[in-house]
Amino acid sequence: MTATSVPNGPPLSGFANQVNDLAFSPDGRRRAVAGLDGTGSIWSLDGSRPIGHPIYGHGNAVVASMATHDGQTLLTASFDGLVTARATATGAVRWSTDIGEPIWSAALDPTGTRLAVGGANGQLVVLDVTSGSPLHAPTRFPSAVEALAWSPTAPLLDVAAD
Repeated sequence: MTATSVPNGPPLSGFANQVNDLAFSPDGRRRAVAGLDGTGSIWSLDGSRPIGHPIYGHGNAVVASMATHDGQTLLTASFDGLVTARATATGAVRWSTDIGEPIWSAALDPTGTRLAVGGANGQLVVLDVTSGSPLHAPTRFPSAVEALAWSPTAPLLDVAAD
């Protein structure tokens, strides 16, 4: 929908279950979609078709899906504890990292180089987008990390935990 509540294309279709998350690509020309059916995909902005192959391989619902700045990589995070980077065009795995607990939230920083991931048991991990490696030791909160947001102008990360 546009800001005037007018649809800018047909509804997304082709998912075995509900869509769980949507995110615009940094250039605003594509959207990343996370499905409760364990899939992630990148779609054209008008919603008429997926770009590349749907991403399968998660054993549970995908809670977050986002495209890298160049649109060549789809990042997905799932209740199965896996964060995966896949080539948009082919679906080939670039890297996969298991944080060891169900994932409830994820956010890509404005530079596109860091991915913050929050777990159901209170773990916060910041990963390098190129390699999937943690950039520092995990931070532990007393409860689930429910939401994450990077500042658009500074290297600050907001964390919402119960």
